[in-house]
Amino acid sequence: MDYQNEVKSAINGAKSKNFWRVEVFDSLPSTNDYLKKLAQEKSEGEVVVSRVQTRGRGRQNRVFSSLDGGLYVSLLLHPDTFPVNKITAMTAVSVRDAIEEVFGLDCDIKWVNDIFLGGKKVAGILAESSFLCESVKYVVLGIGVNVYTPKEGFPDELNDIARALSDVKVEKRGELLAKILDNIYAHYVEGVEYVSKYREKSYLVGKLVTVDLKSERVEGIVLAVDDDCKLVLNTLTGVRKLFSGEVIKVRL
Repeated sequence: MDYQNEVKSAINGAKSKNFWRVEVFDSLPSTNDYLKKLAQEKSEGEVVVSRVQTRGRGRQNRVFSSLDGGLYVSLLLHPDTFPVNKITAMTAVSVRDAIEEVFGLDCDIKWVNDIFLGGKKVAGILAESSFLCESVKYVVLGIGVNVYTPKEGFPDELNDIARALSDVKVEKRGELLAKILDNIYAHYVEGVEYVSKYREKSYLVGKLVTVDLKSERVEGIVLAVDDDCKLVLNTLTGVRKLFSGEVIKVRL
């Protein structure tokens, strides 16, 4: 079964299939960029999936390696009532749980947007929002998962920090996507609670970390992830709660 048929067949079995409209490509520069161009004219629930990306990117516009073997998908949401500041956390739980459901693997969540397995990154999330005054017009939610190791292998610079869910080729990308969409629907539409899982599966609690806030760098021991999905740090100047930032260094 080719990639497009694999994905479409799996989506037809999703519980939430009527909420989503899925478009599947063999190759795109970036699923997020493609969907952002259409966001003004499309309604909530649009999903774009591509077998590979030629210009995939993560946070800070960093290159996101998008070889064949990964799941690369973007979703369009219009969060009128859902808290925008928790969309990434909700998605992280949805992806993490889908991986466990499909592969039986117990992953951790590295605040704020990465999924880790055995100390290495297996998935990342990129949420890009558009605002009108103080209201959210839309959120394009990008998800990239290293499902199986590509035949070319990972780039040398990623070997020590990234891995795949499987070392051998497994045709489970469609099944994984269906589970992710069902999980997001459950949290986003049906209101199923997710914050407790986001806290429970934190990769960082108890570790010494350095967080880049753009305007400064903060170092401290992670005490917890709070009810607002903020990172609670014990620093030399006291306890701080961080809403956003990038963890650039982790030490035991």
